[in-house]
Amino acid sequence: MTFKRYRSLITAGVFALLMACKPEVDDFTPSGGSSNGTPIDYTTYVAFGNSLTAGVSDGAWLSSSQVNSYPQLIANSLQQAGLGASGFNQPLISHSGNEYFGQPLILTNEGPCFTCTQPVVPTSNIYAEHGGFHNMAVSGMKAIEVNNPALAAGLYGYFASEPGVSTVLTDAIALDPTFYTMWLGANDVLGFAQSGGSLGSGAITPQEDYEAAISLVLDAMDDKGAKGAILNIPDITEAALFNFIASDLEGVLQLAGQELSEPVLVLVNGFMDDAIGGVKNPTITELVTPSIDIGGGTMINAVAGIVAQIQGSVGDPTYVPKSAEIAAAIVYAGAYEEAIEGGATEEMAKVIAENYVASEEG
Repeated sequence: MTFKRYRSLITAGVFALLMACKPEVDDFTPSGGSSNGTPIDYTTYVAFGNSLTAGVSDGAWLSSSQVNSYPQLIANSLQQAGLGASGFNQPLISHSGNEYFGQPLILTNEGPCFTCTQPVVPTSNIYAEHGGFHNMAVSGMKAIEVNNPALAAGLYGYFASEPGVSTVLTDAIALDPTFYTMWLGANDVLGFAQSGGSLGSGAITPQEDYEAAISLVLDAMDDKGAKGAILNIPDITEAALFNFIASDLEGVLQLAGQELSEPVLVLVNGFMDDAIGGVKNPTITELVTPSIDIGGGTMINAVAGIVAQIQGSVGDPTYVPKSAEIAAAIVYAGAYEEAIEGGATEEMAKVIAENYVASEEG
């Protein structure tokens, strides 16, 4: 066959043709974009922000996470593209000889440990030897504190040019920035939410004060001719801290799509006994119903008390009441107590309670 005869030659020709095709890639020239037709100048980049901008993680300002803060990553990219940000400088924790400031959370085999590290606070100022700094983020800083010298009483004091005199904003201006990022405002509401709605220093920043603080930064950068990017404040209610986590066994099981049953409870009791030892193994009744004071400070489970009462009335301590009997007894007890509190005599209260149990509402 002609095709079979020349198949090898055709295959070799096709292969040679494919090998001869070399992909052509156009040279790529990085572009920094423009503002109103004017190229953006990234020569000197400064960053305003709080903990997320500073590089806080695990509940503390860590040296290991600081070097990977997003302003540093932005600066790295600008440098690699040849667009600027050369010499981008952060107030490195390592300059102090420490690995962190604060008290970081440590994850262990037993779970999170909040006391496995010792708290560390800065005790020196590094500006004279290492400043000025392009990442001017301060953990915990509110927008309204960006021009407040008193901020130096905290972490800002570690890298302020003149603690007690300078501010985050004035130190940033001194660098003659050409480009900036600003992510301020979360702490102006976060502290209020974390404290359950406290007033005083934890109160939400009034809108007019917040707008004035942001405008102050924007005007100062505009006066320098700097262009920038403003990051939006996320909805803090989406944070894990503000999302419900069941704190009781029944709630946890509901979240997992499970029901509280005796077999499940046996497993839980067994686990707790193995993990802790000496654990009292409660029944479902004890878990989901309240305790009552029967006098002298003696507390018994409400349903257990009703059951004992029914067993006493029938003269059989082993009698297991039906759910309807227990429910009727609970309704009777509630109606009786309410009648007594309303001024009824014991006899009248009994009649009222019996009639209420027999009614449709009861």
